[in-house]
Amino acid sequence: MLSFEELQSRGGVIVSLPRLQNRYEITKVRLEAAGFQGLTMFKGVDGFNDDMTSLLKKYELEDRLSLEIADQKGKVGCTLSHILTWQKIVDEKLPYLLIFEDDALPHPEFRDLAPLWWAETPAEFDVVLLGNQMNPDDARVKRQTKIVKSPSFCLHAYIVTYKGAVKLLELLKVTTVMQMNDLQMRDWMITDSVDYYCWNGTFLPDKGHPTFKYKRGMDVESVIQANPVMISERRDTGLVYQDFMLQHTLLRPTPFYNVVLYDD
Repeated sequence: MLSFEELQSRGGVIVSLPRLQNRYEITKVRLEAAGFQGLTMFKGVDGFNDDMTSLLKKYELEDRLSLEIADQKGKVGCTLSHILTWQKIVDEKLPYLLIFEDDALPHPEFRDLAPLWWAETPAEFDVVLLGNQMNPDDARVKRQTKIVKSPSFCLHAYIVTYKGAVKLLELLKVTTVMQMNDLQMRDWMITDSVDYYCWNGTFLPDKGHPTFKYKRGMDVESVIQANPVMISERRDTGLVYQDFMLQHTLLRPTPFYNVVLYDD
């Protein structure tokens, strides 16, 4: 099994859009500071500007998209983008691929922490989520073990092996209703359709970034202005977080609290 330093040295992709070049560049610098090398942009599918007809037809998804995403172009584009990264692994016969979204935000001590988590990651897997949104109340998560199997949302930082990519594309063919990429991945985890592991960072005493916790009546905008980089305690449960305030992929602004507003 490769050391984590070797894994980091062999490249990976950041899924992004050309119209958000700055977002990609900021994330690339952050990931390089965390030890990742040879990262390149993987041109995502821009649901607002790209014609997605041919891709939906290629993967026979025209009539299989869930009601939640069928009429939301951005979510369809995001889902197709991740499918194309899995296709890249298969087409190029890659042993694995590190995949990041362009809002990935590593823990400041990632260089020191990650090798410890990697050392406890089983050598055989389909998918490993370095960043994730597990249920922090799940007993498996609360055990304070570094590696857990707890169905998770979010695909902003993960590794897919060749056999994992083959399996994901096969699952894509037989899934009756295709949800948004991370929701669908979580369903496949629940049914044990994929061999997955999640990195658990919930027990770290310090996540290294200001933590957003919504309280009724709070002045959200002033909090955001005071802390331009924030993470969510309940949402960011791995070692790579998401920087929701790093510009926007949508054509209209989306308030930060709308994304994470399930904290009491």
